[in-house]
Amino acid sequence: MARRHETPADQPPVVIGGLVGPRSDCYRPDLAPSAEAAMVFHKAQIDELASTEVDFLLAQTMPSVAEASGVAALMSATGKPFVISFCTGTDGKVLDATSLPQAMARIDAMFACEQRPVGYFVNCTHPQFILSAYPTSGDLSRLIGIQANGSSRDVTLLDGSHVSVVDPVESWVASMKDLHIKHQVKVLGGCCGTGAAHLEALARMP
Repeated sequence: MARRHETPADQPPVVIGGLVGPRSDCYRPDLAPSAEAAMVFHKAQIDELASTEVDFLLAQTMPSVAEASGVAALMSATGKPFVISFCTGTDGKVLDATSLPQAMARIDAMFACEQRPVGYFVNCTHPQFILSAYPTSGDLSRLIGIQANGSSRDVTLLDGSHVSVVDPVESWVASMKDLHIKHQVKVLGGCCGTGAAHLEALARMP
């Protein structure tokens, strides 16, 4: 919070999110709770985060639409802006096999327009998976961000690896740029296997 107040007036403001993760393993949608069970499990943490000075709430690495729906209901009730981020596989689908457009539409349909998520992210995935699965502009109009892995391999197979497996930074940032241009994804960042070199390359991206 202190860093937010130290930001010079001529720079973009620092925006701070309160993060909630899934109840179980983010790579195991079969372990994800129902929407109702998710509301029971996540309520205390979400209410506590909403009582702080965070600017928005973020549910990250959601492996199933059911759990994400329960979390979204809780976050919407707080009145804070919120974002839902799905963990997606090599096929571009949420790990419970729901397509990304369907997942976003199902959650949006739960709310009146002003109570919906600000938008959606994907994380712990690779941009090329999204580009390959959704080649048509407009398919992902509600997707506003990606926090991408440094590797284009299946993350569920890399989980638990004792070595870091990453693609060349140049190819990673090229895919991020393609996603930004084709689907107007505005928030670009790194997840597993990324570091300073990836973020610096993003910052230099024309």
